[in-house]
Amino acid sequence: MLTLNEGSCADCMPSVVGIPFRLERDLVRDFERNLTELLCVKPTHVACTLREPTVGSVIPDILVGTWHRRHTLRTSRLTFVEASVLACVQRHGPLTPSTLLATIHLSTRAADKVLSKLLMVGAVTQLANGCLAITSRQTAPWLSLLAFEAKLRRWKEALDQAKIYLRFANRAFVVLDEATTTLSAPMSAAFVSAGVGLYLQSRTSTRLVIKARVHMPRGVDRTLAVQKVASWSAASEEEASEPRVGSPTLIGG
Repeated sequence: MLTLNEGSCADCMPSVVGIPFRLERDLVRDFERNLTELLCVKPTHVACTLREPTVGSVIPDILVGTWHRRHTLRTSRLTFVEASVLACVQRHGPLTPSTLLATIHLSTRAADKVLSKLLMVGAVTQLANGCLAITSRQTAPWLSLLAFEAKLRRWKEALDQAKIYLRFANRAFVVLDEATTTLSAPMSAAFVSAGVGLYLQSRTSTRLVIKARVHMPRGVDRTLAVQKVASWSAASEEEASEPRVGSPTLIGG
């Protein structure tokens, strides 16, 4: 499991904590600059950092996926319907085709087409008793996903957004401008209750002030997020010698 540095990342520049950021993109830029140190990626692991990926109906500012090198992160591209059926099998455990058909409310023809695709790509397998069961190929349970939402001031809005990210992320964090943030007791309680972590970012340092609770999400958004990280990871490996603009950053890779 990925560990996060509980200290702060700071350089030797004079302190300018009191100078607020003018733009959120500047806040994200400075936070991302310290991610390598904050993530504490072990030599046995690799991490992929994505900026503003679309996952379902939301767009986190940063999405980080990390996994052990012994695993190969390869998934097949699924449609939303296919990912929804896969999530149903994952949520309810091994199901007979007839039970699954009654659960997903698809026509027999459409369901057969979806199941054929999922079986073909190895996302599900048919057991000896005829039931359909999930495999680790598409869901990658060993993949740890971290999602980050940055805001200059609106911490309640950022917290609400981060809570949505827990549909697919194992841990979610909010990043706020330290120069404009006063950490009150009600604010701390709200983050702790939601299980969302909080970073304060200044011009020269990054501080983790509230730890995030680990979640084990299941569902269509998790499947789509895994697919997104796998897709970008494969693209970055192909272009490792000369990354294109907008390609993900591989940390420890």
